[in-house]
Amino acid sequence: MFHLHEANVRRFFEIVIVGILQYFSGKIRNSPIILRTIAFAALVFSAALPFNARAGYLNGGTDFQYVASDAVLNLNSNYQPWNALSNFGDGSTANTAGVVFRLDQAPEGGYNWEFTLTAPSPTITGIDLHTKVGSLVDNGVKDGAVYFYSDNTLLGQSTLVAARVDGWQSFELSTPFTGVTSFIVNFKTSHGSSSAAEVNEIRLVTVPEPGSLLLLSGGLLGGYVAIRKRKRANAS
Repeated sequence: MFHLHEANVRRFFEIVIVGILQYFSGKIRNSPIILRTIAFAALVFSAALPFNARAGYLNGGTDFQYVASDAVLNLNSNYQPWNALSNFGDGSTANTAGVVFRLDQAPEGGYNWEFTLTAPSPTITGIDLHTKVGSLVDNGVKDGAVYFYSDNTLLGQSTLVAARVDGWQSFELSTPFTGVTSFIVNFKTSHGSSSAAEVNEIRLVTVPEPGSLLLLSGGLLGGYVAIRKRKRANAS
């Protein structure tokens, strides 16, 4: 399912604007006023977006894959036949794409989900967790942690304290991690009945890279400076 994030909207307008500029390049390349105006607008538009709109994401099912979990599923017929441990981290936030499990049967340390990345990660700066609070007896997860590894070496961990909401929640890492090859998500408690704890999805937030508009604005400013220098040279 396609999700309309602000980053997708921003990328669409970047492509449109770059295409228009390329089409009219012959008309604007010798106009310092137009170049300066477009460069300034591109910088403002890129900087005005919130951090998450400019950041990248590593998503389940494409950037990382479910490996295993020691959790015990809730076998209530209300959650069948869709309930499965592999639903968590599969890239979908549909109502029947989460997992309902028995935290009341978990060991003292809680339950774990293990994931492996398809390639070593860029710098990870945050975690987004999609929690579910159903209308039956299922309650969203509460306390947990994420452990980041490079091969078999533990790079560090980040604790999670999720609110009882139906949707995405964001957690910023106090220490960013680079070159992550796998990670483990641990859940210890839930809101309300721990016999039917539910969680839907997770994604990793990465450091934003310079966008097309930012690069374009730099190029336009460079063009503006070059035109000014050429005109001064011709006048002297």
